[in-house]
Amino acid sequence: MRSHLPSRPKRVAVIDLGSNSVKLLVAQQQPGLRPHILSERSEGTRLGEGIHRRFRLGDGAMERTLDVLKDYRREGEALAAGEWAAVATSAVRDADNGAEFQRRFRKAMGFHLRVLSGDEEAELIFRGATSDHDLVTEGARTLVMDSGGGSAEWVSGVAGRVEKRISLPLGCVRMTERFLRGDPYSQKSYESMMGYYEERVRALRADFSAKDCLILGTGGSLCTAAALDMDLPAFSTQHVHGYTMSRETVAFLAERLRRMKNSERLKLPTMPRKRADILVAGVALFDVAMRVLGARWITVSTRGLRYGVLLELLGAAGSRTRTRRR
Repeated sequence: MRSHLPSRPKRVAVIDLGSNSVKLLVAQQQPGLRPHILSERSEGTRLGEGIHRRFRLGDGAMERTLDVLKDYRREGEALAAGEWAAVATSAVRDADNGAEFQRRFRKAMGFHLRVLSGDEEAELIFRGATSDHDLVTEGARTLVMDSGGGSAEWVSGVAGRVEKRISLPLGCVRMTERFLRGDPYSQKSYESMMGYYEERVRALRADFSAKDCLILGTGGSLCTAAALDMDLPAFSTQHVHGYTMSRETVAFLAERLRRMKNSERLKLPTMPRKRADILVAGVALFDVAMRVLGARWITVSTRGLRYGVLLELLGAAGSRTRTRRR
């Protein structure tokens, strides 16, 4: 006898393996509605530690990351996730031993780790960031800026269609290790990094002008900066999503954070421990990019890469949230 009981809504789990943090997103599909988020976690494992010097993933970094991944696997199974997707970005993409990590991932997790190209990463970030129709109205020309641990992306398009994209090795872990010295970071090392940023971003102006564009920013650096500007007692994804900051505010925050010792940044109520040392480089990149590309305002989207992968799995998009400006 055939059962007429309704089938259980699809549940999926997405893992985003970045250079600084590993993120988990577990969601349930809801026909005609935005996915219902069951769990969202982020743990700093610094997988890309030292990658710009030796082009290899360190044993300690891989072990830390695999320990977190096994915990994520248990959580996803407890939530009855029936389908999994895992993507890796700059750290695994650039490492000479990236294939070794992929093998270790498959052994620990039981499924394949997909290593994204820079273009694939950029397109998925754009898809996730532009999926909120309260932030992005129909037909709006949009420029998305993302700063991760290993790379940074600029993607422009209209109505969810990518027109231009680029991924550059300007992530905050990589740039902190390469440039910043002292505690607090010295003005000289900070200016060297800013000069490098400006040189690289100026080359983008012909393709990524902010004129007549909605500017969205994604990534942990901008989200943390928004939480600081809002004086939140603790970090909240719900509160920072849709928050808008001026170019002057971003520049002020970058310099304020640069003048602090790392111990002082760690005392800020919204500061993740694994982000305090790299936040300066991340916020500074947004400062330079907004100035060079002519962006007056930037709106935070917490729907970055993992949300783009989620929508790819579910074939769904759209939600309603409030937009805040300051």
